[in-house]
Amino acid sequence: MEINELISALLYENKEFKSFKSIIKALFICGNKNAVFLIRVFQIFSKLKIGFVSYFIRNRLIKKYGIFITSNTVIEKGLTLPHPDGIIFGDKAVIGRDVIIFQQVTVGSRCVGGRGEVQYPVIGDECVLSSGCKILGSINVGSRTVVGSNAVLLNSTKDNSTMVGIPAKDVNNEKNI
Repeated sequence: MEINELISALLYENKEFKSFKSIIKALFICGNKNAVFLIRVFQIFSKLKIGFVSYFIRNRLIKKYGIFITSNTVIEKGLTLPHPDGIIFGDKAVIGRDVIIFQQVTVGSRCVGGRGEVQYPVIGDECVLSSGCKILGSINVGSRTVVGSNAVLLNSTKDNSTMVGIPAKDVNNEKNI
């Protein structure tokens, strides 16, 4: 994402702030808004190549929320983190628009034994990643997909899927029930 897109995402995710007081309240009291705000600011400073500031913000995300993110992670507009705790974004993961991610979620690579090219998932628009789910490897998660709590998703999904279990299966598909 370019700088103007990142700033647009920052404003989009904080559109309800109508006064300076509401911004301060959200940043210092509401943990979920603070985490998303810090992620956006981290991405902006990373794109601007201001390393010491992005390093400071990344460390703040790690220490306060346990959120790991790199400058190569792409997150579109509308990210929501209802419980921002222990979330891992893989190096080149792509998160679509208006995605909701709950606590203890991993969106990362699947590299067994350290061999081969490391590839990351692409999460579609309007998805919900429930508590503790793991989305691993070079897969595409279809738009409006719900991944259930503690599910381990290793294969690509179609749009409008509901994935549960280990390994995750689509419960909308009667063959898997």
